[in-house]
Amino acid sequence: MLWLIFALGSAFFAAAASIIQKKALIKEHAMEFSAVLALINAVISLFLLPFVDFNISTMNLLWVYLASWLGTVAFLHTARAIRHMQISLASPMLNFGPAFSAILAAFILGEKLVLYQWLGIILLVIGAYVLEIDHKFSDLIEPFRRIKSSKYIHFIFFALLLYGFSSIIDRYVVTHGVSPISYIFFAHIFIAINFFVLLNVMYDGVKGIIHGLSKMGIPILLVSLFTLTYRFFQIKAVSMTFLALVVSIKRTSTILATLIGGELFHEEGLILKLVACAIMVVGAVLVAI
Repeated sequence: MLWLIFALGSAFFAAAASIIQKKALIKEHAMEFSAVLALINAVISLFLLPFVDFNISTMNLLWVYLASWLGTVAFLHTARAIRHMQISLASPMLNFGPAFSAILAAFILGEKLVLYQWLGIILLVIGAYVLEIDHKFSDLIEPFRRIKSSKYIHFIFFALLLYGFSSIIDRYVVTHGVSPISYIFFAHIFIAINFFVLLNVMYDGVKGIIHGLSKMGIPILLVSLFTLTYRFFQIKAVSMTFLALVVSIKRTSTILATLIGGELFHEEGLILKLVACAIMVVGAVLVAI
């Protein structure tokens, strides 16, 4: 049962990273937060240097760079959404990620969606509906209006779409001669460079990074460490048992983030949001397996 400990640890650290990220974004601008986090991730990635294979074709390196820009824009939009939304709303919405990836894979790679994956997508839509419904159930069309009119929900969906394209590039590159460690190293370095460029073009450049480090350096460092930890725990769990089991446990991180984060930030309607999140977790698992 060691795999279960690693899977639960992955869920716990993923939820902790989400909660600390939300807390940091309350006080920090999304661009500065993202740039500082990318810089810290790049610095930590330097420890991977002894294991990195630099014998990578120019074409594969260009694919990694393209994926890094998709990840850069996606993370920035996710950070903006989390900054302005309640965590008990934003966290469950991120469960749509597997649906975007599966649908894109079906269109681009020709992979077929089976019945239980379509059922998972339906459950995700139902969960999103429950998440946005008012407590009196007075207007059954209102949740769709809220989703349609919410700029920050659109940010999350746009980010998940970009992550979906990025995951297809990930799959292509790591199956065409680039090791996962090399991919992670180059992706983190490129993302840090991308955010540095954006920060200089759109904001105050190095001053913004210094300000972010001095103001929220410790919380952002914790987000980085917790993110790396949950990914390591997830990989360890997958190496010991079936992927579907690990995905099922890992997805409970959104329930933990909704419950604990919602309580910490005194958000309302948590019971209904937890029900919606649970429905979406089941849907995400069905799509991912």
